[in-house]
Amino acid sequence: MDGVKEYQISGDVDDPGNWKKVDNRMRDFLVEKGPTMRLPIDYHFSRDHVGRCFSHSSYTREIRNGEKQDRQWLVYSKVKDKVFCFCCKLFTQDRNASQIATSGYNDWRNLSKMLKEHEKSHKHIICMTQWIELEVRLKTNQTIDKHIQEEVNKEKQYWRDVLLRIVAL
Repeated sequence: MDGVKEYQISGDVDDPGNWKKVDNRMRDFLVEKGPTMRLPIDYHFSRDHVGRCFSHSSYTREIRNGEKQDRQWLVYSKVKDKVFCFCCKLFTQDRNASQIATSGYNDWRNLSKMLKEHEKSHKHIICMTQWIELEVRLKTNQTIDKHIQEEVNKEKQYWRDVLLRIVAL
């Protein structure tokens, strides 16, 4: 996947607001990179007309037993002042996908409720699974492209050997 590392995105690559159309090559690049950018804790998010804004606390989910879990999939766009679901943005094929997967979500008043519903949704769980599986395949170099390239290389070598025998005659 050498070409993936050279993929160019206009604007800040960490900002999902800059991800226009996500094709396979871009998806591989972003999955390999991961949702790494989180704004510093002292960053002041833009406020809406009522004075509400995104909060770093939304990155964490509290489970019933009191344990806290990081929502690695939640990414904030400075460009759009909206949050996106990293995996749903990359893997959703559905035209009727939720806002958090397509155009972003910024109803800060209802964000907590929406995040709880979203992370339990069937579509989100499928996208999370696809994200994790692709990440593992990219790390172990077991992508479909790798297998196809190996076949192409075998075929090239076969025909080189044939040509070499013909020239030797």
